[in-house]
Amino acid sequence: MYKIIASIEADGNKQSIYQLKEDLFRISSQHSCKCNFTITNNVGFQEVMSASFQPIVDISADDIVDLTLTGEEQYELLTHKEEEKQE
Repeated sequence: MYKIIASIEADGNKQSIYQLKEDLFRISSQHSCKCNFTITNNVGFQEVMSASFQPIVDISADDIVDLTLTGEEQYELLTHKEEEKQE
């Protein structure tokens, strides 16, 4: 088994940082792996998440739903993706 340890420092608003987290989870879910994420900022915010993935079937990354988003946020993300496809 290989181990990847990465530290990512990114500028952006909360939505763009959470989009980055979602993208990392989607990529990770395509492999048998364990992930640990800690999101912090310079004003004391901290969020810790972990997940284990054991895919038994191939699933398109587009079919994976981020359960940390509210229904309204998921709908907004879906409509944004649909608009991008139409352009």
